[in-house]
Amino acid sequence: MLVPAAAAGRLADHVRKPTRGPLSRRELDVLRLIAAGASNYEVATQLFISETTVKTHIYA
Repeated sequence: MLVPAAAAGRLADHVRKPTRGPLSRRELDVLRLIAAGASNYEVATQLFISETTVKTHIYA
C-alpha cells in the first residue's frame, strides 16, 4: 500500500505536533480511502465531493 508523500508527511506532522487539532471526520475518510489505494477520482466519487476538495484535504 502506497500513501502519497504529501499525505504521509501531513499525517507524520500531525502525530508529532498536532497544532492544527485533530483531523476532521472528512479528512479521515479521505485518508482511509487513499490508504486503501483509491485514486483522487475514486475518493471524490465515493464521498460525493470534487477531486479538488480531495486534493485540498491531502495537501492542506
